Amino acid sequence: MTFTETALKGAYIIDIEPIEQPRTNSCWWASARGGTTTSSPPRASGYAGELVFTDYVPDADLVALYNAADVFVYPSIFEGFGLPPLEAMACGTPVVCSNTSSFPEVVGDAALTVAPLDVDGLAEAMSQALRDATLWARLSTLGLPQAALFSWERTARITLTTYRSAMEPDARRPRGRAPRL
Repeated sequence: MTFTETALKGAYIIDIEPIEQPRTNSCWWASARGGTTTSSPPRASGYAGELVFTDYVPDADLVALYNAADVFVYPSIFEGFGLPPLEAMACGTPVVCSNTSSFPEVVGDAALTVAPLDVDGLAEAMSQALRDATLWARLSTLGLPQAALFSWERTARITLTTYRSAMEPDARRPRGRAPRL
């Protein structure tokens, strides 16, 4: 039995973070499960038996996990771009993520956003996403077109257009004069 076949039994919330440099608030899970707020690492908690910890998950398995998850939670404290929430949205999985860094722009109105260190706020947002079927459906539906705004193809087209524009002479700038920076 593969990891994916084992993990896909029953309802679950998923959180993905890089092995080499975790960036998320690891305290959120206790409140999400109805426990009290704690600063203990998840593995040292009374909930450790209900949590699945993995090392590297191959892309094919990751897509299956995103698709089968009830909610994707990403309380990142800092982020460069925010690809994991977009990956979950592209699978139709509702997202709860941080309201910091690039997330407000990346997820738009297609996710619930919360301060990453607000454990009670994260628990409330997860509870809403799990218990309100109308909200769940709205987030799932809005996530698909939001994720499509950030496709690799679109990014490549915009980058190429920018490079071509930079190579063209600027008619507004006198020749021989350097642009102001």
